[in-house]
Amino acid sequence: MFSIEGKFYGLLSLIAQLIALNVLFNIISIPIFTIPVALLYLCHCVLNLVEDRKVFHNMKLTKRIWKQSLIAFVVSLFSLLSTYFLLRSGINFITLFISSLVVSFNMISYLVILSYEVKTLHVFRVAFFYSLAYFYKSIIPVFAGLLVGIVLWSTFPMFIVLGLFSTYMFVFLKLNTGTLSKIFTKN
Repeated sequence: MFSIEGKFYGLLSLIAQLIALNVLFNIISIPIFTIPVALLYLCHCVLNLVEDRKVFHNMKLTKRIWKQSLIAFVVSLFSLLSTYFLLRSGINFITLFISSLVVSFNMISYLVILSYEVKTLHVFRVAFFYSLAYFYKSIIPVFAGLLVGIVLWSTFPMFIVLGLFSTYMFVFLKLNTGTLSKIFTKN
């Protein structure tokens, strides 16, 4: 049970890696304009964990990924800022649903950019329609995560709530990676 090859050790190792990734993400995200780059690299590292590779495997991203990411950076920066201001204006079902759609769209966009060679506009089209078509895997988990975050935000210190982000992204990517690969292998 407590051996290095055991499931308990593997779970503790995964938790430690997610905490370390989250600390790095929070440090890199201190200036607001670096959030999209930090999100891309966090998505890349968590995707490595989901696919049972080393966390920092193949950290040098290609020119194709950087070119496609430039537009995604601008879109995600404005969409995440608008989501933040939307949630600050008042929290209700509609604002949480819209925020969930925006966050899901951004994370699926980064996943498609990192995993598949497609045109930039196709990335956004796939991310939007995937979020709507598979809402039970994309929007509903984000919605639940936002609810948990809002409840914890008023109860626990901010760093604990922000510390859950990489864990949430791991679960999100674990849910959606297989379905996206099936979609792209059909085409």
